[in-house]
Amino acid sequence: MADIRYHIMTANVWLETNGDIIPVEIAIVEMSLRYGIMRKFVQLIDPGEIPAGFKADMMINSEKYHGIWLDNPELVDAYGDSN
Repeated sequence: MADIRYHIMTANVWLETNGDIIPVEIAIVEMSLRYGIMRKFVQLIDPGEIPAGFKADMMINSEKYHGIWLDNPELVDAYGDSN
């Protein structure tokens, strides 16, 4: 049991609109009970074209949940360049 690898993923969102979810961040860790966290991956996601009238909702989610905003230089939209 101590050597079983577990993968845990979490995500934060910019907003949910019309049944669509626009993610802002995903994070994945690989861990075992014996070694703890062995690998981690965190990616901030550029939202691209923002639907009209939704920036206020994005700001509320940012302030309430994750503290990330559009001026963050770590936002990525070129996923082929990611690690």
